[in-house]
Amino acid sequence: MTSIERTAYPRFKRLITANELHLFFAPSRDEVEWAAARTDCDEHLLAQLLALKSYQRMGCFPKLDETPDTVIDFVRRAVDLPEGTVPRAANRTAERQRTAVRQRTGLSYDKAKARKIAEAVMRSEAVSKNRPADLINIALEKVVEAGLELPGFTTLDALAAKVRTEVNASICIGIYDQLSEAHRERLLALLSDNDASGTTKYNKLKQSAKAPTWSHFRAQAEHLGWVDELGKTGGWLTGVASLLLRRLRSGSRKNATYTAFREVGRVIRTVQLLRYLSDAPLRRRVTAATNTVEAFNGFSQWIGFGNGGVITDNDSVEQEKTAKLNALLTNAVIFHNALDIAEIVRQLQEEGWEIAPEDLAHISPYLTEHIRRFGEYSTHELGLVPEAYDPHPDVDFSPLRGDDPPTSDGYGQAA
Repeated sequence: MTSIERTAYPRFKRLITANELHLFFAPSRDEVEWAAARTDCDEHLLAQLLALKSYQRMGCFPKLDETPDTVIDFVRRAVDLPEGTVPRAANRTAERQRTAVRQRTGLSYDKAKARKIAEAVMRSEAVSKNRPADLINIALEKVVEAGLELPGFTTLDALAAKVRTEVNASICIGIYDQLSEAHRERLLALLSDNDASGTTKYNKLKQSAKAPTWSHFRAQAEHLGWVDELGKTGGWLTGVASLLLRRLRSGSRKNATYTAFREVGRVIRTVQLLRYLSDAPLRRRVTAATNTVEAFNGFSQWIGFGNGGVITDNDSVEQEKTAKLNALLTNAVIFHNALDIAEIVRQLQEEGWEIAPEDLAHISPYLTEHIRRFGEYSTHELGLVPEAYDPHPDVDFSPLRGDDPPTSDGYGQAA
């Protein structure tokens, strides 16, 4: 069974912060009145509110015994229920409560349709994705887009396993149909014929590439020659080779083709490392680019001074928001610095100073001395339209670029 932690299936977090409790599980006055009108005791009222807030948060109904005590206590205190009140609802009562929640939220409960959508998207994606967790995640996205209630996780997991088995079987059948009778006998012989070491030739067929040395290259060439003697394998994979290559995106380390491409990548990285060590201009370009990136990262960390720059939220969405908003603020300050530098350059030129491009090459836009992080922040100026600006100072930077600047292809080769 696929681990639910490896998927995006909604579930309660192990640690729920106070902010998340107030944001997602605090019932409004209207919701409390709605739930009270449909229940006859405190236990049923608490169960109804938990079903409503959980469904609003996750799009499904978790079992009451799966609801964290922190959520139960928070909702109980939010509606002033007596201490020790435990949510309780029999099967028929729980079903009526779920029906009422669906009607209130406007989501459809069509188990057959949700399963049909999930199976269809899994079947189309299983050709290029082999991990059940990936298939479940794609199915979740499509079911949510259709505005349907999510099926249970065990339902999706069993469906992913079924579809994955059928798609893989169809791929194998497609390859088998491409083989002639002689080729089939030759491949079956790999399992029965033993070599000098006593192992079958099938083990030799599974031999993976070794470290990139000249002797290993020659041994691998001989091995590939022996494999070619088995038959025209390219014809066997007609219509299948592209599917297998698409599956490499899953990065399975057990895949022999993945292993072969990984070894080729190691050879390419070795060549690039040798180029880096022997090419001084290349080293200067790489070092300059690295220093620029590190300077930006340092400046961004200086801007995000709140809480020591540590993101304490466990929600990945909130973490992404914090990082993107910090990057937005960092770029705004850099833009402000660049405009100030350009304005100062113009003032110096008006006073008769000659500004050489080499002078500006040593000036960084990551200036912090004039920025007051702990100063006053005014929001009433956000609606003011700034004056027009000229972002281009009257300085010729062509001498710094050289007569033959490196192309983008050159940088790509050095990466």
